[in-house]
Order: sequence, then structure tokens, then C-alpha cells
Amino acid sequence: MKDNKEQSVRRAILILGMHRSGTSAVGAALSVCGVDFGEHLMKATPGVNEKGFWEHIDIAEIHDQLLLELGSSWDDVRPLPPTWEKTSEAQRAMQSLRAVIDRDFSNIQLWGIKDPRLCRLLPLWHILLSEMDIDAGYVITLRHPVEVMLSLEKRDGFSQAKALHLYATHLLNAEYWTRGYKRTFIQYGDLIQNPEFTIKESLIKLDIASAMDIGKSLSNLIEPGLQHHHVRVDENYRDGVPNVSMPEEIFDHLRSLPNEYTPVERLDQIRENIYAPNENMVVILLEHAADVQERLRIQTTYVLSLRDAKVKTDSYNESLVKTLSEKESSWEAEAEALLKAKAEADRYNESLVKMLSEKESSWEAEAEALLKAKAEADRYNGSLVKMLSEKESSWEAEAEALLKAKAEADRYNESMLKGKVEADRYNESLVKMLSEKESSWEAEAEALLESKAEADRYNESLVKMLSEKESSWEAEAETLLESKAEADRYNKSLIKTLSEKKSTWEAEANALREAKAEADRYNESLLKTLSEKESEFQSESALLRHALEISQEYAENLRRELDLKNTELAIALERQITLDSELASLKKQALVRLSSFLHPPRDSAN
Repeated sequence: MKDNKEQSVRRAILILGMHRSGTSAVGAALSVCGVDFGEHLMKATPGVNEKGFWEHIDIAEIHDQLLLELGSSWDDVRPLPPTWEKTSEAQRAMQSLRAVIDRDFSNIQLWGIKDPRLCRLLPLWHILLSEMDIDAGYVITLRHPVEVMLSLEKRDGFSQAKALHLYATHLLNAEYWTRGYKRTFIQYGDLIQNPEFTIKESLIKLDIASAMDIGKSLSNLIEPGLQHHHVRVDENYRDGVPNVSMPEEIFDHLRSLPNEYTPVERLDQIRENIYAPNENMVVILLEHAADVQERLRIQTTYVLSLRDAKVKTDSYNESLVKTLSEKESSWEAEAEALLKAKAEADRYNESLVKMLSEKESSWEAEAEALLKAKAEADRYNGSLVKMLSEKESSWEAEAEALLKAKAEADRYNESMLKGKVEADRYNESLVKMLSEKESSWEAEAEALLESKAEADRYNESLVKMLSEKESSWEAEAETLLESKAEADRYNKSLIKTLSEKKSTWEAEANALREAKAEADRYNESLLKTLSEKESEFQSESALLRHALEISQEYAENLRRELDLKNTELAIALERQITLDSELASLKKQALVRLSSFLHPPRDSAN
């Protein structure tokens, strides 16, 4: 039962240490060993932390908000107010932290939090972890104060005095608030040089079992090149860093400190006097006040830039609305012109169709008349042919009768020689009649043939006229059909153009509407951001001004206290000088008396 209970206990590893002291590298190393830091982590920043910060974004924001509400900040050189962990601000922060832990680590047996702010806020976490029945272990990261100072000077522009003061207070608080808890100290240099041994030794001290082969994974995460600032023992670095002796003493003491609780009177003595009034503390406080003023200036500039961006966005939005309105008016005019052209083309097309229909009706009537005339000519030609045939038959009959009569006359002439003369005359008359008949028949035949030829010519002219008319009608019909086809093509091109224009207009309108919607969303986000930032700015400004006033008042009190001590020291020195003078005078008098006593005058001796 005991083993099951131990397995069900949730454990948290809290990584403490000064900013830029290697806490991120420790977080990366512990993540390889199975410590879960959650998914909402700060992203890596080239040139600052290439491998990542391993800080939970939400928890860091809660810490910063709490410090701000307490009138402080992550780089504040002053201590937090007494019993700050019992304030309403701390209680709100604890509720927020509890919500994050429940959300991200409720099902995690071994999880971790890395944030240098923990050094100052650890009393709140003790209460929270105890209430949530979470077993905590602490990893305190150590790095030489000059290396930290140089890194802070490069990243944040801190002075040596401020960086070393923050270094000292962070480590003193981390050591003090972890007394009596499971803890281990990791030197950044050891982690860089021998990561596997350093981490495994720390896991053993924290009672964390890890059977994983972490050597290769650690070598990929922990590289010597990550350490940009190095301090060697043989370097004369102290010559340029006048305030390094006390932070260096803390560093030396902590790296030799056992992991279990042992008396640490020297650290307590330093901790009690860390905020004592002196010239160095006054300079640090004045620098911090200047930093607070600079933050106020940056925040004011940021809010003003947001307002300027809002004005520009409003102007851009208005230009988009105006452009959209102008485009819509232009599109409407173009659409109206195209629709008007289409209507005109439709009317022209209708007129062509009507004209073609009328022409076809006219051509049909003319063709019908010509065909009727041709039929009439054909009938007349047929009657002439029939008449000629009948005449020819009649002529053949008459000729045959005459020839028969002539033959009869010849026979009669032969039989009757007497009447030959009479018969010759009769025969001649028959021959003459036959000749005349033949002439008459030839004339009639010629007349009939002429009439037939005339009828044929008339018929041919009708056929030719009909053919020409048909060619003309076909040409006109082809022209009209071509015109209609051209009109149809033009109409189709108008419809296509109108469709393409409509698609283009719709696309442009959608693009403009989308741009306007995007601008509206951006404007709303700016308004929201501006409103939030102005609220935050007012709140932060008030807190920062209050912190500035407190810092200035604190610095002034320290200065007055320092002046008072200097005055007291001057009075004491003056009294010491007076006493020294009186003592010298007394010594002189004593020597004179002693000399007189040892060497009395001769007169007196006599």
C-alpha cells in the first residue's frame, strides 16, 4: 500500500536561480529526464536563448502581474512588502496559478516550473503546493556573478552594481526559502562541461529515479558554445568590478553548501544587511527609478503608437469604403452601358430576323409568281407543240390526199389520152395547189416554230431570271444570316463580357469587402488592444509611479539615514580628534610630571 501511495504522489520540480545563470539549460536537461514543463512555453530567441527558455508563458505572466500589483517588477532592487503573500493580490495570483496547474499538469506525475522570479515569490508557492498536496523539490542554479553581470549588461543594459545586487538578492532568497526542503545546487559550468554526471547526481539528491540513457540527448541540448561569458580564477576581473566581493562570497558559499539544512550564519548576516543604507544602494535605487521612468516612457510611446495606428487604420478603412463605393458606381455605369449595348444588339438582331422573314416571304411570293409564269409558258409551249403536231398531221393528210388525187389524175391521164390537156391543167392546178399548200404549211410551221422558239426563249429567260433571283436571294439570305451570325456573336461577346465583368466586379468587390472586413477586424483588435493597453497602462502607470515614488522615497530615506550616519560619524570623528588631542595633552603633562618626579631639581634635593 505504501508503494502505491508513493507512486500516486504528484511531484513538482522548481528551478530557481538568477536570470542569465543557466536555469534554461537546467530546464532543458531535466526535460530529457522525464520532467514535464507543459506545452505553453516561451519560444526560443536567437542570440538570447537558442535552445528555448523552458518557461511557462501563463505562469510567467501571472508572476509579472503579481509583482506589478505589489509595486515591483522582475528587476526591482527593493525587497517585496512584508507579508506580501497574505495580500489580496497574492491570493488572486494563487488562484490563477492553481487553475494553470489543474489545466496543464493534473494528470502529470512529475512536472516542473522554471522561472527566476520564483526566487522572490517562493513563499506563495509553498502555500499553493502544500494546499494541492504536491511534493516539491528545488534545483538552485549557480553561476559566477561576473558572468551573470556581463550577460545582463549585454541583454538588458544593467549597470554592474544593479546586476550584482539582483544576483545577490535572488540567490539569498532562493537559499533561504528552500531550507528544510529537498534541494540541490547545480553549477552552470559543471552542467556545460559534464551534463550527464551533473544531472544524474542532482536527480539522486532529489530522489528521482531515471533509468533512461540521457547522455546523447543531453549532448544535443547542452553545448559549450551556449556559455558566452567565462571567468577564470587567474583573471584579474575584480579590478574592473568594485562590488563583486559580496556576490562572489555568496557564490562560493552556496557551491560548497551541503544539500541538507546546516547553519548558514554568514548567509543570514549578508541577507540582513543586503538592503542596508550606503552610497552603492542609493546609486542602485536611483538607477532603478530611472529604469521605471524609462518603462513609463516606453509604455506611453507604445500607447501613442497604437492610437496612431488606429487613426491610420480608420483612414485606410475610409479609403476602402470610398474605393468600394466608387468601384460600385463605376461597375454600375459599365454594367448599364453593356446592358444598353446588349439591348441595342437584341433589337438589331430582332430587326434582322424580321427583315429575313419578310425577305423570305417576298422571295417565296416572287418565286411562286415566276414558277407560275414558267408553268404558264410551259403550258403555252405544250399547246404550240400540240398545235404544230396537229397541223403536221393535217398537212400530212392533205398532202396525202393531194398526192392521192395527183396519182388518180396520173392514172386518169394515162387512161384518157384525149383528155390529157384537161388533165394536165387539172394536174398542174393540183401541183400548184400542193405547192401553195406546202408554202402555206411551211409558213404556218415556221410561224409555229418561231412561236415555239419565242416561247422557249421566254421560258429560258424565266428559268434564268428564277436562277438569278435564287442566287440573289441566296446572297441576300447569306448576307442576312451572316449579319445575324455577327449580331449573335456580338451578343454572345456582350454576354461573355458582361459575365466576365460581373465575375471581375464580384471578385474585386469581395476582395474590397474582405479587405474592409480585415481592416474592421484589425481595427476592432486595435481598439480592443488599445482599450486593454490603456487600462493596463493606466494601472501599470499608477503602480509604476507609485513604485517610483516609493523607490525615490526609499532612496531619499536611505540618503537621509546615510547623511545622518555620516554626520554622526563626523561628530564621532571630531570627538575622537578632541579626545586624541586631550589624551596627547594629558600624556604630555604626565610625561612632564614623570620627568620632574624622576629628575627633581637640585635645589629641591638640597
